[in-house]
Amino acid sequence: MYGVITAVFLQIKFSGLKTEVHSPLVLTPQTDPLIMNSIRGGWALFASGLTAGLSNLVSGVAVGITGSSCALGDAHSSDLFVRMLMIEICASVIGLYGLIVAIVSIGDIQMT
Repeated sequence: MYGVITAVFLQIKFSGLKTEVHSPLVLTPQTDPLIMNSIRGGWALFASGLTAGLSNLVSGVAVGITGSSCALGDAHSSDLFVRMLMIEICASVIGLYGLIVAIVSIGDIQMT
């Protein structure tokens, strides 16, 4: 779910990209600032998507492991359910943190 939200924000940023700009083979300090902003923006978009994706991957693994342990713990002793559920909620918050970091980093990108 968080990946879809990140993809929508990335698509909004991509809509402002000028497609007629061609990047030179060698980047120098004299390179056109529009080209440099586009290159920096592209890498920033890649990094924000990677941040959201990896944090959601880690969150999914953590929720799977804690969910399995929660089921086993609940079968053993039913009073552990609330405690294990709190740990599972904390594990799922990792993906939300990744979404927040991705949105903040997308907001700082200047494509033009």
